[in-house]
Amino acid sequence: MQDKLFLIVFLAVVAVFFYLLLRVLRAKPVVPVIDSSRRNSFIAIAVLIAALAVGYAIILIQSWAMGSSLSEKGKNVWHLSDIIKQLAGSPLYLFPLILVVKRREPLKSVGLTTKNLWQSILIGVLFFCLLVVPGHNRFDKLLHVGKSEMIALAVYLAIGFGEELAFRGFLQYRVVAWLGAFKGILLTSLIMAMFHMPQMFLNGWEVSRIVGHTLGYMPICLFLGFMMLRTGNLASVALIHAAADWINVLR
Repeated sequence: MQDKLFLIVFLAVVAVFFYLLLRVLRAKPVVPVIDSSRRNSFIAIAVLIAALAVGYAIILIQSWAMGSSLSEKGKNVWHLSDIIKQLAGSPLYLFPLILVVKRREPLKSVGLTTKNLWQSILIGVLFFCLLVVPGHNRFDKLLHVGKSEMIALAVYLAIGFGEELAFRGFLQYRVVAWLGAFKGILLTSLIMAMFHMPQMFLNGWEVSRIVGHTLGYMPICLFLGFMMLRTGNLASVALIHAAADWINVLR
């Protein structure tokens, strides 16, 4: 409970800091505008459900064939095969982008834009520094990063970019256009948190643990939703997502 409370306070403080920083950097917030936003929001949810089903089917088949676990959390050694395994789930990330291109919607509607680009990259780098610097052990390990850690970084960059493209770029843009900023970010965060539940079930977790972890995702999901709304650029949330995952490798 104390760890979750600390996380909430930490993210709230960081969100205020980044909000003020973005104002100083003159990064203009993006107001999502899309035709038939309600209809497109439901389409986005349906597409993500379909992509999730296909992605998990591929990963399950590959995990069964390779005799490996679905979960990669807590790994100490990473290999090139881990990158290949991650790419096997790419349909989850590519379906939304393919749909946007096919429907001739602007790429900015999934966060692929040059607007606020350098500010977004700076935010991602600063967030990484905020995670690493307070931990002496993590900073010391950062100075001795090897092949395994670099492979893990590549995997988490792929995960960060892919998940943020699907949820913050594709889904949130449409839901916010439909429901407004607060409700849109809240609904997107809840949906993204729930999308992790199948993996927990497949790993044999108890229901109470699954519910607890799902709710535990909400603070970071809300934070990422806020950052996406403020920058409108996928770079910020993709880098923050990757940093939050990769930091566990430095423990």
